[in-house]
Amino acid sequence: GGFNQPLQLTGKALTASFNVNDMQLLVPNIHFFNEEINLKAALNMHFLEQADMALAANVDIYDVAKASNYFPLMAMSPGLVDYLTAGLQAGSIHHANVLWRGAFNRYPYTDFDGVFQAEFTIEQGVFKFQPDWPAVKQLDLHALFENKLMDLTINSGNLDRVKVDGARVWIPELGANSLLRVTADLNTDAKAAAQVINASPLRQSVGETLAVVQVSKAISTQLDLAIPLYDGDKPVIKGTVNFDNNPVYIAKPGIQLNRVKGAISFNNNLVSG
Repeated sequence: GGFNQPLQLTGKALTASFNVNDMQLLVPNIHFFNEEINLKAALNMHFLEQADMALAANVDIYDVAKASNYFPLMAMSPGLVDYLTAGLQAGSIHHANVLWRGAFNRYPYTDFDGVFQAEFTIEQGVFKFQPDWPAVKQLDLHALFENKLMDLTINSGNLDRVKVDGARVWIPELGANSLLRVTADLNTDAKAAAQVINASPLRQSVGETLAVVQVSKAISTQLDLAIPLYDGDKPVIKGTVNFDNNPVYIAKPGIQLNRVKGAISFNNNLVSG
């Protein structure tokens, strides 16, 4: 089917017209709703040679944890559906804009002969961008889906006690070999950063290094993650932890340093500094 479960919606009366000569269906005012979603749309379909559709819709979703019930499965890969179903844990969407124009059999319009686009903002959200990382909470997130692109920008949010404002989560090309990219430029307290690192796959590499090289006060951290959403390849997690005039305690052999400048770089389990 077109959705992962049957939908139960209340609809207001609508008027439709069908032009037999042009094989065109026009539905100018569509309004469906229930306790989870409110949808207003206009639809224009042609049934000559190949079926094509022009759809413009405005959508409110009151709980994004239930958004997967309304994902259009014909326009979304199974991997993307699974990723968003697991990742979107709380929040609401108001006035999402959805546009679809093109022939059904040409989707995802790699030749630019059509467009599927959904743009929205999630407010007061919780987003777990990967199962083995903490969830981003107090989230305000801008999302754009356009044909094979998913592009999420975190306007504001917290990864534990670390602000992740401006972080970007995107999939350049949705498909069987979708690659999830995450980039973030973080400025935070060293202890808060270490707490996040120790709750992530970096625990046994960067986390163990920071247990020995104990940095205090504010630091900056750059993260660059490339995570396959398919079997066969391993994630690449790289980045840098920078300190500038920070107190540093070297736990082994036990030396206190002050006003230290430097950086720790990491690429998966390889740590240098």
